[in-house]
Amino acid sequence: MKRWQVIAGLALLAVVLVAGNALRAKRAHEAPANVASHAPVAEAIVEDRAEARTLPDMATPTMPAPRVVVSFRMDPAVMRGHYLGDRWVSPETFAFAQPGKEYVVQAKVQTLEPDGTRTDLGGAWTTPDPEMIAIARGADGVATITVRQAGEGAIVATAAGVEKRMRVRATRHPDAMEVAITQ
Repeated sequence: MKRWQVIAGLALLAVVLVAGNALRAKRAHEAPANVASHAPVAEAIVEDRAEARTLPDMATPTMPAPRVVVSFRMDPAVMRGHYLGDRWVSPETFAFAQPGKEYVVQAKVQTLEPDGTRTDLGGAWTTPDPEMIAIARGADGVATITVRQAGEGAIVATAAGVEKRMRVRATRHPDAMEVAITQ
């Protein structure tokens, strides 16, 4: 037998198998012609249809609820050379260093939708450590956080009925202040 004949035979066999499976699937979805002789099959079809009505609707997925995050403004001195404008980020831990004896960063509370859309919220900002951390709230809802000394402290931002607690860890170097804020 030649090679092309073997290939043609295999192709014909594949077509017959696919057609047979399609015919079998079509017959399985149709009601049997003689219900009396196929009573168990008819009962199974009725049970399947009843079960299908009681299953939850899978066509409408539930969207996760928006979550509240604190966003920090990237240092303009770093972003200025890239022509990116103001950049706000909301990582789990925001860590940065600035020259000088104090560390200053701007922050705001936002809702984060599942699709990535952000909405600014006004909020209240407090700290149980006022000697270490000073917070000034602007009219636009943006808070200016100043970390004055090294150590560990906390910040609490409240907006939309949600309270965000953040841990602040600051380390003073001879010519800079390094700060990590974890939400």
